[in-house]
Amino acid sequence: MIDEEDVINLFKSELYYINENELINSKVKEFYISEKELTIRNGELTSSFTIVRKKVYENYMNIYRKFSK
Repeated sequence: MIDEEDVINLFKSELYYINENELINSKVKEFYISEKELTIRNGELTSSFTIVRKKVYENYMNIYRKFSK
């Protein structure tokens, strides 16, 4: 089984690679891996599994605030 710290370090290394090689237009500064999955039931996904950003923002507002400090 993969340790949670291993997963976080994997994400960090991938984001570092993406940011350094300018593979996207903006740089990723922070990320959060939720223990809870996004679901249609709680309104965070549409029926075609598109993320409803407004609802995700509402549900994870406390985490967004930590990143913006």
